[in-house]
Amino acid sequence: MISRVRDRIASRDQAQLAARLEALLESSEQNWAERIVVRNGGRFDFVPVDSIDWIESANNYVQLHCATRQHLLGETLTSIEKRLDPRKFRRVHRCRIVNLSRIVAVHPMMSGL
Repeated sequence: MISRVRDRIASRDQAQLAARLEALLESSEQNWAERIVVRNGGRFDFVPVDSIDWIESANNYVQLHCATRQHLLGETLTSIEKRLDPRKFRRVHRCRIVNLSRIVAVHPMMSGL
């Protein structure tokens, strides 16, 4: 009798643990932006985040640099940073975010760092 109660408690605890772990995994998954909508005159352009080389702050706006094109977006650097996957984009300066896949070289500063 006692062993059946122990087995029942153990199976209930395992089911609860599995449910809690699954909920934790689901809550930690982020849906990062794949495209950013930018107003272009009378239309809206969809800019794929993978096409962004770097992002620069311009007061309460940000400028998206995509190869030879630039897009001005009415958003702060901090707010756009929250929408981008941190595995792909890194804030390297208070005014700049870079696409890590676009970095081709790093040059040391005069101090050697």
